[in-house]
Amino acid sequence: MNPKLMSVIKYSFGILLGVLLLWLAFRNIELEAAIHQIQKANFLWVAFSLSIALFSHFVRAVRWRMLLQPVGYLPNTYNTFAAVVIGYMANNAVPRLGEISRCSLLTRSDKIPFTVAIGTVVLERLMDMLIMMVFLGVAFFLEYEKILLIIDQMTQGQSSAQLENRWIFFGVILILCLIMVGLIIKFYTQLLQISLFRKIVDFLIPLFKSFTSITRVKYPWLFCFLTLLIWFCYIAQFYIAFKALEETQHLSFYFGFMMMIIGSLGVIVPVPGGVGAFHYLTLVGFMAFGYSETAAISYALLVHAANYLIILLAGIICYITLIIKPSRDAAIKPVNL
Repeated sequence: MNPKLMSVIKYSFGILLGVLLLWLAFRNIELEAAIHQIQKANFLWVAFSLSIALFSHFVRAVRWRMLLQPVGYLPNTYNTFAAVVIGYMANNAVPRLGEISRCSLLTRSDKIPFTVAIGTVVLERLMDMLIMMVFLGVAFFLEYEKILLIIDQMTQGQSSAQLENRWIFFGVILILCLIMVGLIIKFYTQLLQISLFRKIVDFLIPLFKSFTSITRVKYPWLFCFLTLLIWFCYIAQFYIAFKALEETQHLSFYFGFMMMIIGSLGVIVPVPGGVGAFHYLTLVGFMAFGYSETAAISYALLVHAANYLIILLAGIICYITLIIKPSRDAAIKPVNL
């Protein structure tokens, strides 16, 4: 199938899925009551929550810079931050585009090879997935029945047999991949004689080197601290936003932690900007913990719209400044951060 046509189909599917999730979220809601709650909101708390979100992006940019240093590149801190913000803006338009965008921008601004940059981003995403799995495990331990209820609603009561079949399918795929890797290792020298295989290897080597940069980070404890700080900011962002609305201002930091986990499940839903997915997951999460539907939708509308707008505004500013700034060569010999 034509790649462009496939992209159009995927994007259209994402939009339709978002519309469906919006309908599921709003079908039993008195929208006027939700809007009335938002009109009475304390926007100083919203601004505080957004400032924490931007700070988390800055911390992510600093951590990304630390991953790039071991592979021989030390980009400008502002350029790295701008690339991260623009990446989030791109993800609001097309899911998964942000990772490609931010690497391409850093290639232009700091002359870092795309394969090197994308390798560190893939590493970042795997780390995020690992931490998210740990948090999800904690959530299961603390709120087993509620989390199962949320997953059941998300999957529309999908049977355990269907889920088991999926695990079997992924298991077969994993075994085939391991066999393929084994054959490549065994016949590696012979395969290098093939021009196409050699080009693939030349592409993957810098990718692999950047992927292993975490083992050579200069300040590993600082790196771990920044990683935890990013996730603390995510939780704090949810919690502080509770204070903006009369119906949610009494909610606890613990519930903010749970909503961060539940909201993060929306990452697996390929919907542009999280439209619909965030609203539906917020509704399901609030209801699972016994809170009102109106409070859930008021909160979801306020938080999603505010974050969408701040990322759009910050992304535009960062893009303009990054384009105006002359490019620099970030290639280095080992230096101090």
